[in-house]
Amino acid sequence: MPYPFRKYKDWSVNLDQLKSVDAVARHGSVAAAAASLHLTPSAVSQQITKLDREVGHRLLARHGRGVRLTDTGMLLADHARELLSRVERARADIDAASGTVRGHVTIGVFASAARGIMPQALTALSDTPELTVELRELEVDDSLPLLLGGELDMAVIIDWDNEPLALPSGLDAVPLGGDVFDVVIACSHPSATGSAVDLRALGDTPWVAWTKDSLCYRWLVSTLREVGAEPDIAHTAEEHATQVALVDAGFGAALLPRIGRPALPAGLVALEVTPALRRNLYAVYRHDSASRPAIAATVDALRAATQMAAAPTPAANS
Repeated sequence: MPYPFRKYKDWSVNLDQLKSVDAVARHGSVAAAAASLHLTPSAVSQQITKLDREVGHRLLARHGRGVRLTDTGMLLADHARELLSRVERARADIDAASGTVRGHVTIGVFASAARGIMPQALTALSDTPELTVELRELEVDDSLPLLLGGELDMAVIIDWDNEPLALPSGLDAVPLGGDVFDVVIACSHPSATGSAVDLRALGDTPWVAWTKDSLCYRWLVSTLREVGAEPDIAHTAEEHATQVALVDAGFGAALLPRIGRPALPAGLVALEVTPALRRNLYAVYRHDSASRPAIAATVDALRAATQMAAAPTPAANS
């Protein structure tokens, strides 16, 4: 319901207010919006309260124990998203016109890439004094919504040759390079006699996999089923180092990428898979920011680091 009538005046709206109402619309609650913006729920509520006083309409209404945007709030959120996009395009165009690599770039990166390529990429980018790059370790499933919402400037994501990833509209993807998977098993395993192994030859060997319902877990299950091997998932662990430790303790085999993989204990070996399994790494950013020199410089550093990290052979990781 509108506030009591008052003489019309120009709105005085700032970007923080627009970001707050947009975040509540996308995340569904003030608490979730605050977490995405690294603010307190009170701070987000205050921004929206200032905004609804400015526009003369209530934007938040009580819903159960919490609050949600009113219809007017949702309408304003649609316009806020468009305005924020225009601001981003303006910033990108101004940066491009100056030709200067500057500003702040926040990147969401999944764990093995954060470990395997980001130290080298960040080191290379540290030579650019006007550029600040912030790493946030996130799962791919979490990075893309944050990227679309403006909380990230870029994300490093993956897909596989046998399972390509569909990219939401509004995002651009640039290939960074490929990363090969090897089977990590005990040297005493019957299949560890050569330099390569067919997944079907592993037979009833149990698997140590990623956490259930993660992107990598789903890929492992579908890949094994493609070759006719119903996967026996004995244990799940998020970190590659934990998976390696479980394999070393005799609890099965693991299918691990080379980038970000820890050094293997003496009792384990990494064998190439036949046919080869490969994942593809991409840098993804919003189309509106594509012209920013900072984005191009960050992509170049990520690509160089990816190609460097993917170079070692399985023997070099054992």
